[in-house]
Amino acid sequence: MNDGFTMEESHLYVGNVPYPQMKQGKNMVNTVAPGQYPYIHQALEGESIDTYTVNITGSIYVIAHAVVCHEK
Repeated sequence: MNDGFTMEESHLYVGNVPYPQMKQGKNMVNTVAPGQYPYIHQALEGESIDTYTVNITGSIYVIAHAVVCHEK
């Protein structure tokens, strides 16, 4: 994070297709909603660094999202 900013939570998608998919009725549909990503760290309480370990092979796609706050 840049100086003066911290994270409250982070969301991560890593996969072999461009977007995570969720079931909608009988179909699978793409989603870019961070709350639907498979990896989530909540209650980071002002961290400036967050790490994930993901085991995957082949072509990969990554989408990362963080809830960021300005330090008081």
